[in-house]
Amino acid sequence: MLHHEIVGPQDAAQTALICHGILGSGRNWRGFARVLADRLDGWRFVLVDLRNHGKSLGFEGPHTLDACAGDLQALVQHLGSVQAAVGHSFGGKVVMSWAQQNPRLQQVWVLDAPPESRTADPSGVDALGVIRAVQSIPQPCQSRDHARKQLSAIGLSVPLVAWLLTSLKRQPDGWRWVWNLTAVDEMIRDYLRRDFRPWLRHATTRIQLVKAEKSDRWNDGHATDYGNTNINFHVLPNAGHWLHVDNPAGLQNMLVSHWHPIPAKV
Repeated sequence: MLHHEIVGPQDAAQTALICHGILGSGRNWRGFARVLADRLDGWRFVLVDLRNHGKSLGFEGPHTLDACAGDLQALVQHLGSVQAAVGHSFGGKVVMSWAQQNPRLQQVWVLDAPPESRTADPSGVDALGVIRAVQSIPQPCQSRDHARKQLSAIGLSVPLVAWLLTSLKRQPDGWRWVWNLTAVDEMIRDYLRRDFRPWLRHATTRIQLVKAEKSDRWNDGHATDYGNTNINFHVLPNAGHWLHVDNPAGLQNMLVSHWHPIPAKV
């Protein structure tokens, strides 16, 4: 079963899942979820480590969005019931895949994850480029600082390198990444292939699509209107792809203001 952490009242009447992006983990969203739990009475938030991430290791393939959705379904059977899901980037398509199988969900939030299929970023700074960079570092590493220097020499930014190094753990023979990078590569390739536009045109669940104003993941060809009153599109100002880091207060306000049912106090 997926590793997970519950934020908010253990006995809350309603539950929402939060799914991170590729190479992330549930703990990245801990502080963000605490604010939501404080502001949304009666809700608890389950921070999920998706397969091959964080402490959710050892899963068998295929490593696809549908497999990730199956993992969520198994977790929900353990939790009892879930009424909402929030997914960022890769996690956004995971929750859409899961919602396809669960039309009774009250709401799904898709954070900076264009529903269309897309190609990998040729500049190498997209997820596949980062995975290639990480794979180029011989394992085990001599030290965390040695890995930092190698990743920086490849051209990754200082904040990105610092974030990646949180997943470099000391083992008996040296420092190793916690991820199964071959499986992660398979996951991101399926993410890029999948197109959720046909489902969005007919979805019965409330879907909130959020684009970060400064995101590099969208282009002029990405649709924002699906002719479905259950689909709402929002733009979060002053934020890039890592919108929960760039503008956490703005994103929290957006979720609370449009949460279903809308809280009495916002």
